[in-house]
Amino acid sequence: MRIEETKAFGQLTSIAQAIVNKSASRRQISEAVVIVKNIGFEKWKSITNLPPMWHSIVKELTA
Repeated sequence: MRIEETKAFGQLTSIAQAIVNKSASRRQISEAVVIVKNIGFEKWKSITNLPPMWHSIVKELTA
């Protein structure tokens, strides 16, 4: 699944979607997905510094 295909992405404002679509943001989200697959969502959520609006995207991508 791609970031744009998630329900969470569709619920973001157009400005937030533009921020997520920047290459640096996409890279951070992709790295977060790998981490979540290794340590679990709740542990990652407690240690991450990514914006909270991205958490639901990461969660959907790892489900």
